[in-house]
Amino acid sequence: MKTSRASRALALAVVLLLAVVGCTDDDTATSAAPPRHPVYSERPADQLVAAGKTTKAAGTARFTSTFTWESPAGKLIDTTTGDQSFSRAVAHANRSVTVPEGFPAVIADLYGTRPGRKRHGYAVQGSDVFYRTLKGTWLRYPAGAPQEFAQATWGFNERAGSVTPYGGTLADTVFGSFPTAPPRALPDGTRRYTLHADGGVAEPLLPKGLTVRDSPEPAVAKSEPVKVPLTVDLDTDGRLTRASADLTPLLAERTAEADLTLRAELRFTHYGTATGPPVPRGDRTEDATRALTFLTGLKPGACATTDTGLDGLSLVRRADCAAGEHDLRVLGQIKVDKSTRERITAQDGDAIASRRCSALAANAAPRLRAEARPAGHHAVYGWSEWSTLMGGPDGGTNTIEGQYTCYFITSAPVDPDTVREV
Repeated sequence: MKTSRASRALALAVVLLLAVVGCTDDDTATSAAPPRHPVYSERPADQLVAAGKTTKAAGTARFTSTFTWESPAGKLIDTTTGDQSFSRAVAHANRSVTVPEGFPAVIADLYGTRPGRKRHGYAVQGSDVFYRTLKGTWLRYPAGAPQEFAQATWGFNERAGSVTPYGGTLADTVFGSFPTAPPRALPDGTRRYTLHADGGVAEPLLPKGLTVRDSPEPAVAKSEPVKVPLTVDLDTDGRLTRASADLTPLLAERTAEADLTLRAELRFTHYGTATGPPVPRGDRTEDATRALTFLTGLKPGACATTDTGLDGLSLVRRADCAAGEHDLRVLGQIKVDKSTRERITAQDGDAIASRRCSALAANAAPRLRAEARPAGHHAVYGWSEWSTLMGGPDGGTNTIEGQYTCYFITSAPVDPDTVREV
């Protein structure tokens, strides 16, 4: 059978049309833009902010936060592990602090009055922070506590974070930093950022009692703002997996201790893990603002317990001295107020209070000295503030003012292994 010219022309047209359609489909597949990534499609400067949103969108995660102080005396390690529910603003945290013997007092004192290891259990719900006592009850530190009480907790409620449910970790710094270069891809798919974070963003990670040092010398303007080396790892989804920072540059203005370093690390794992209520149902909870009192308000001879969850002793719980269940007995309240034209700092106020406390302890009744652990062992808690009034041909006047409490330690250290996890 013969094929007409019209039929052959039509067949050729169909073949050409299919070729054109096929070419168009291939070109479209090749030129199609890749799907937009919630983190890595952003500008490098915006990627860590975006990572904060992606991390919290996961709902929940487990975390480990570690601060490591190092000096010739050894390592002071502050580690917190737990879980967080980003959607419910709930967190559980188990904290372990190890203070070696002989560690510089300017830092060791910020973590308590004794060397060794101690453990605490905390929970967060919204802006409230809970501490589980050794007896298994809970102290609730409310967000709306009176100002004087809140100041005495030394930033305790900052554990209720504004960036993540549990605050005071490197997440506060990471999600507020702005890389200037894209991350480096690692073999496992992780992306690593290496940058210098603004010191002002990292400063809140330092213990609240570690303030800028007093100095009678005129202030000198800084030539450059302090920067903190920061490394951040994100997974393929753009969620935080690990961050580390060297906070040592922040210490220069705060301590004269040589060879002292501070590093921080944070890890997020097990995204999507279920979390429970902040405090187990049925557990007894007390309002800390009603249960605790100021150490400076106790009279000589009064006793108190220090099971408060706080690092310092500004707030304690009154105790019956006769019952024998107490951690300290007050020897006296010491006020320091000294003005001089000579060089003087707040540390001189500490020395004055220490000498006066030693005198009180030496003159205490024998039965009270025997009650101390070890016998006669005493301590002083408090601080001084320094100020100067410049002027006159002979220079200015330096003043130190402080309030201290002198006391006997009357209990043995708590065995950290007896503290249950929350």
